[in-house]
Amino acid sequence: MNPRQRRRVLAEWRGYHEPPPPDRNLCDVRQALEKWGPALGLSRGVDEEEVARLWAQIVGSFLSRHSTPKSLRHGVLTVRVSQPSVRFALEQGQNHEMLRKLQDHFGTERISSLRFTTI
Repeated sequence: MNPRQRRRVLAEWRGYHEPPPPDRNLCDVRQALEKWGPALGLSRGVDEEEVARLWAQIVGSFLSRHSTPKSLRHGVLTVRVSQPSVRFALEQGQNHEMLRKLQDHFGTERISSLRFTTI
């Protein structure tokens, strides 16, 4: 008797069907990410620590203390700044150069523009 027939006979004899075991579809998270990550686009992510480290190198110590990369959505890197004068310095001074250096490292398809917001 195969397992399917056995379950059917036991269900008829008991008068109800046994629910399937809850762990029948469980797998390790690492295995699931390795299997489904590329199909879901998860392998194309950008490491936050790497962005923060590169940001500090690009803008220098003073501006990196007063600005922090916060999010990257649809190619727009949003940087939060502590005060309007820092925002002005970043927008007017080195905006194109910063964007070019970020794009050289991460690619133009991942970072297409910069956006600055004040806290």
